[in-house]
Parts: sequence; structure tokens; C-alpha cells
Amino acid sequence: MHQRLLFQIMILKRLVFLLLLFLGYISDHGLKLVLYIQQVLSLRDKNEFLENQQQKLIEEVKEYKRQILYQQRLINESSSKRQKMAELSSDGAMIAESLPSLRAHGGSIDLCKFVLQNEFVLDGARVMGIDASSQIIVASGRAPGVSAEHVLTKICMFSRQETKVCLPPNTKAVRDICITPGGLAIFASLGRKLSLLSMTTNNVVLQYDLP
Repeated sequence: MHQRLLFQIMILKRLVFLLLLFLGYISDHGLKLVLYIQQVLSLRDKNEFLENQQQKLIEEVKEYKRQILYQQRLINESSSKRQKMAELSSDGAMIAESLPSLRAHGGSIDLCKFVLQNEFVLDGARVMGIDASSQIIVASGRAPGVSAEHVLTKICMFSRQETKVCLPPNTKAVRDICITPGGLAIFASLGRKLSLLSMTTNNVVLQYDLP
């Protein structure tokens, strides 16, 4: 009976030992599996990071290429402009060199042409404004006489008609004139006045005192 009990205890010890070995084997392989999974996840993260870095590098290379092409285009345009300027300078030098010989042989060369269309006499005019759309000139000056007041002379270039516009008292000499597209003339004077003249009625419609 005693021997049988000892035999059972010995078998039980072996079973416990085998169980412990089995559990150790499982835990060791489980730890290895966990480490392997962690390594796989780490490699995947590194791969994604490297892919992002590669994409950024590709975009930077494209941007550098665009900048290089833009700089090259600017250089080509600048070279083309310098070449054109050199050609114009060369043409001008050739014309300047040919002028004495042309004059010596009685020839002539027209660099530009101006044609005189109208001529107006303005006595004592100081400043002038031009309305190109209506072909009207407004010039400041004095009316004839010793103590004459300052006036504006309105000239229509179509009809060659002159109109004297009397200014309000204490306006004094006009220093600047600007004609607006709406048919109004704004002028500033030494009397510290800013005035608005109607080109239709030839009257000062508004006047402000300047500080």
C-alpha cells in the first residue's frame, strides 16, 4: 500500500513537471509571437513614414524644377530684351552715322513727323488743362487792364472759339487745373480756394475754403 502511494506521488510529480514544461513552452512561444507582431507593426509604420518622405521629396523636386524653368524663362526674356536693345542701339548708331553723309549730299531722313494743326495766342497764361475727349483747353490768366481779375480762358479746338470765364472775388491766381470726364473742371488758387467749374455753363458751381 505504501509503495503504491509512493508510485502515484512520483507519477503526479512527473505530470506536474510536464505541465510546467508545457506551460513554459506556450508562454515562450506566445511572447515570441507578441514580439513578432510588434516588429511587423513597427516595420509597417516605418514603411508608411518612408513612403510619405518619398512623396514629399518628389513634390520638392517638382517644385525645384518649376522654379528652374521659371528662372530660365526670365533669363531668356532678359537676354531677348538686351538683344533687341542692342539691335535698336545699333540701328540708331547707323542712322546717326549716315546723317552727315545724307546732309552732305543734300538728302534728308525723317525720324518722326509732327504736323501743326492749330495755333492759339494766350497772353499771360500760367497753367492749363486739356479735355481730350471734347477737344477743349482751359488756361488761367489775367483779364486785360491794370487791376484786372484773374480769369479762365476756355478754347474749343473744333470751332477755335475763345470764352473768358470770370472767377469769384478773392480767388486770385490759379495754380492747378484738372478737367474731369464728367464735364467739370477742378482748380486750386492762391486765394486758398478749391473751385468746381461747370464746362457747360462756364460758371463756378462750388467753392471750398482751404486751410
